[in-house]
Amino acid sequence: RNIIFLLLCVVNFQIFFYLYYSIINKPLFFILSVTPTELLVALHAIDTSQAELKLIVKATSLCIAEKEVYTHEVLGVVMQQLVEMNPLPTLLMRTVIQSHTLYPRLSGFITNLLQRLIVKQVWKSKLIWDGFVKCCQKLQPQSMGVLIQLPASQLLDALQICPDLKSFADAEFGELVE
Repeated sequence: RNIIFLLLCVVNFQIFFYLYYSIINKPLFFILSVTPTELLVALHAIDTSQAELKLIVKATSLCIAEKEVYTHEVLGVVMQQLVEMNPLPTLLMRTVIQSHTLYPRLSGFITNLLQRLIVKQVWKSKLIWDGFVKCCQKLQPQSMGVLIQLPASQLLDALQICPDLKSFADAEFGELVE
């Protein structure tokens, strides 16, 4: 798709974001003729074998930092679309955590997304799984309902990855793991 090629060029020349915004004072998506949602989803779809992950991270962060454009509603739509992608995008959980940091009122929505990720067996990708566990940690106590839906081996893994979750779970539900 043409937008993916264009985004690869933009990611490789990230300074373009800064120059365009400083000259025109409008976000990049205006010249791309795409919506903010389409731009952020397309950035997540870039094949990391064709572009440096660090540059894609910077590009997504630049987008999310534009709070006037990337409102909690827009980020909600983006996250919804990202969770539906197959395979799940590498930066999915990073974006979810950033969105929650900017808009804590998304907690309930994000908790629902986490439940959907269990069905997609999120633990099969180490990077996404680690982000999932970190997100559960940030969403305590709401995330306890998500954690108890995990298969036993994944629950044990999550509690080992994040001892804070184990302490909280023990306090809420009694001793889970000896």
